[in-house]
Amino acid sequence: MNTVRLTAAQALVRYLAAQEVAPGVPFIAGVWAIFGHGNVAALADRPVLASEDWPAFGAAVEEIAQYCAAQDLTLAYHHHMGTVVQTRAEIDALMAAAGPVTRLLLDTGHASFAGADAAPGATARHERRRSARTHMVAGVRD
Repeated sequence: MNTVRLTAAQALVRYLAAQEVAPGVPFIAGVWAIFGHGNVAALADRPVLASEDWPAFGAAVEEIAQYCAAQDLTLAYHHHMGTVVQTRAEIDALMAAAGPVTRLLLDTGHASFAGADAAPGATARHERRRSARTHMVAGVRD
């Protein structure tokens, strides 16, 4: 047996690629990621989950979080502009649908930009029980 050395990101992508919602039906057909801030798709074109899709999405994130926990790692979901978890309502939906092992990396800049509380601290206080990290970003609104 050969040893394969992977970064955490590579291992996670391999794990996700191997998941199926049914035999022969991949959970994820492809991967889209934001690397830096120069290649962000139009925010109006971002994927949006229907309310009936949140339980399955949350369960899948929780399964990954449990897998990470078994490796002594904490999964902290980072919501981001242009993704399915962008708004305060979507952060709430994810945290309600995912199990207790899933943690949040609260990004105050993205939350504020997406229309969360004008004071980023209010969102941080709301999510403090499940936050693993907080990414504090200052912004100026006109």
